[in-house]
Amino acid sequence: MKQFLFIILLIIIPQAFAATFITEIMYNPEGNDNTKEYVEIYSDEEINLSLYTIEDATSSDSLTLIQDGDSTFYLIVEDGFNFTDINASIYSAGNSIGNNLNNDQDTIIIRDQTTQIIHSISYDNSMGGNNNNKSLCNTPPLTIFECEPTPGEENIIPQQNTSSEPNVTLNQPPQDYSSLQITEIMPNPKGQDAAETPDGEWVELYAQENTVDVSGLRICDAGNNCVTITSANVITSTTIHSDAYLAVYFNGRSILNNKGFEHVMLKDDETIITEASYEDSQEGKSWATIEDTFVLSDPTPGEENRLTVEPSAEDQSLVILKDLSLSTNKTIPFGSTIYVTLDVYKGNTEESSITLSITNLSEDVHADILEEKTPLLLRLPIVIPSNCDLHIPNGTYTLLVRGLGFTITKDLIIAGTKKGSCPSRETSTTFLATPSTEPETIINTTSRNHSMDAVTGAVVYQSPATRMKPLMLTIFGILSIVIIGYLIIKRD
Repeated sequence: MKQFLFIILLIIIPQAFAATFITEIMYNPEGNDNTKEYVEIYSDEEINLSLYTIEDATSSDSLTLIQDGDSTFYLIVEDGFNFTDINASIYSAGNSIGNNLNNDQDTIIIRDQTTQIIHSISYDNSMGGNNNNKSLCNTPPLTIFECEPTPGEENIIPQQNTSSEPNVTLNQPPQDYSSLQITEIMPNPKGQDAAETPDGEWVELYAQENTVDVSGLRICDAGNNCVTITSANVITSTTIHSDAYLAVYFNGRSILNNKGFEHVMLKDDETIITEASYEDSQEGKSWATIEDTFVLSDPTPGEENRLTVEPSAEDQSLVILKDLSLSTNKTIPFGSTIYVTLDVYKGNTEESSITLSITNLSEDVHADILEEKTPLLLRLPIVIPSNCDLHIPNGTYTLLVRGLGFTITKDLIIAGTKKGSCPSRETSTTFLATPSTEPETIINTTSRNHSMDAVTGAVVYQSPATRMKPLMLTIFGILSIVIIGYLIIKRD
């Protein structure tokens, strides 16, 4: 009975999900891959793939019809593919599909005659179909699964548990997103910001420790405009391996500011996994993490970031955030002073100053750079205002460094109050004095002077030594007069 239900499901799936999409991939046939790779497409309406293109991660191919079949399935093959007894429309992509379908991981993209992406799908060899005479099938609403090859025909759905016992679903461990970081942001690419993958805006993610699948996570801006990560947003796979990078493209959407401040977040539902900020942008330049800070540099999507400005080139300026005087927990209390250390090299630029500030919090700090073509090490203080009245919220603030053609941002966590930065709120003062053998004099200024200039309620303490000072000065003056008179008389 269950097998019958699956056959019925297989028949109605194309009706329920009317579309054009990739249904099967043979990326690593058993033995030699040449002439055996194929990509199968289903469409609920007749299409002419001669007007379409197929792409992998590195190249694109136009398609040539080599067999016209009467089927809702279309097969894209390599030259020399044996399509005997296959009743489907078959198109050749030439000597290879793309740059040959990679056996470890790849992305396949189908574009129509307007270059619009019709469907894209990413795979890797952990999904199956890896040199074992199996292929990968994609039959909505199921996800990609290993299957028996059926080129030009309906996919065979794996037989489910037909015993009388209920199906057992194994609990999969939850994804660990804790090591994910935003390491690069492209808010203002060359050309259209809303171009489709692999152009347009993108954000790079880095998995520091563990392998993680980021499919379903969202990248959001400060206004909570979000892009959900799917296979259409990446070139290879939505899986990021340990110590690896992944560029997530916005695929036709533009949500990042080119001017002003922007805050970018990676979210799991409404939980923020990681975040980063920048201010302003330059066309064709990305914000990249270099030495734990964001700087404008040449884009390196999916690769380790590197500073592309060479300090040895005399005509190029350079500003690098080298160090911050932070405690190990990296939380800075209000009322503190932090010291920012910068490596600075002034090349051929008309700019001659660097400005530091904490956005919406501190005063600007300026440093004039007068020496040209000389490496400098600057250590500049930024005073964080006190928060005695608790009117400034705890949270994340952005350190902003601007000058010599560079803009650098770094997020700082500022919370709590530095001890001693706020005046005492007590109404009385207690004085502790060392006991003396002589009586002490205490003068209450309020009893002597009731004018507005008096320090109301102030108490002045005078020690015996302090009271002796006027007497000693008088004695010294008299002795001086006597000595001077004696000297004058003796000279006459």
